[in-house]
Amino acid sequence: MLYKKRILCGIIYFVIGAILYVLFHDITQSYVLRNLSQTYLFSLYKDVQSGFYEIFMKVPFYLYIQSYLINFIFILSFCLTFFTIIPNRIKFGFAALLSLGIELVQLIDPRFGTFDFIDILIYMVVILIFYYAEEKKKLK
Repeated sequence: MLYKKRILCGIIYFVIGAILYVLFHDITQSYVLRNLSQTYLFSLYKDVQSGFYEIFMKVPFYLYIQSYLINFIFILSFCLTFFTIIPNRIKFGFAALLSLGIELVQLIDPRFGTFDFIDILIYMVVILIFYYAEEKKKLK
């Protein structure tokens, strides 16, 4: 039962992160979604996004939420699902390498995002928290 709950939580966090990403960022700047601006959905998206943007810009720490909360939610969702499915300890190294790889790709090619050391720090802290929690559980 815990297995299913963790995976469901991971999926829910992913959906929340995706919604926040779409609301905070211009997705037409994304290399993968660049053709969206040529559809009817784009004008609807821009209307919703601008209304959300006007309200949320007044929130303290807006830029931190826009930049770092979304990355935190995505790595949390990844760890909840991936670490539940994969039982051995190699999963932590794989997650760390994947996170570093994503950021390095952004350093090499800015079309895939903006390289940021704080993103790497967020990824590593979340992975270490999951590692610590699993090790603590083994000791009991």
